[in-house]
Amino acid sequence: GRVSISIQGVNDAPVLPELPNLALDVGTTSHEVQITGIDAGGGENQILLFTGSVDEPSLIDVPTASLLVSGTSVNLELRPVPDAVGATHVNLVLEDSGLDGDIETKGDNLTVSGRFEVELGPTQIRWAVNCAADTTCCLFTVASLILRRVYRIPVRG
Repeated sequence: GRVSISIQGVNDAPVLPELPNLALDVGTTSHEVQITGIDAGGGENQILLFTGSVDEPSLIDVPTASLLVSGTSVNLELRPVPDAVGATHVNLVLEDSGLDGDIETKGDNLTVSGRFEVELGPTQIRWAVNCAADTTCCLFTVASLILRRVYRIPVRG
């Protein structure tokens, strides 16, 4: 007798690399995050849909939140809100076009998601020290603090 074997393709999940957390200085108007190493997965050649969003849009805007990707990298633009201070997560979703190669037919598409944190704050803060007449005035620079504070610290001579 004759045996008939039918082989069906399998759609592998796309690959989205893990991204490090990011610290941006207050006053940054735009920051581009280059995400490299994205892939359709399993040696497949598919159209990929990349989507980015943030948990706190009051801190950061993602103007180009959805992109069709045909290569292995994508640039995600982040636009911090002026004078915003705080932290938020940037959420990423990478969706492949499935075995039919059509990103619009969601039934066979696979997705993978990731996230990283963005912290907005001054990278250099000056602690201004108000001094009385009998003390010496000092100016300290402290790196990587989040909140601006002015302290009165007497320095004895």
